Amino acid sequence: MEKISGVQIACRLLRKLCAQSKLARALALRELLETAMFREERAFGSRPHAAAPTPHHHLLMHLNQQHVSHTN
Repeated sequence: MEKISGVQIACRLLRKLCAQSKLARALALRELLETAMFREERAFGSRPHAAAPTPHHHLLMHLNQQHVSHTN
């Protein structure tokens, strides 16, 4: 429900802004489309990016303990 009211508020603000200026309308539309394309790619048919497996890193403290135990 909060999302719907937020969308309604945003629509009212855009309507008021865009009624005054064609330039403001063009800029608002450009920003909305650019944000949608780069943040919500799947809305435009893009496949989700598979996360690359991250290498397993040892904690620095454990590595230091191993180093100290090998030098003694």
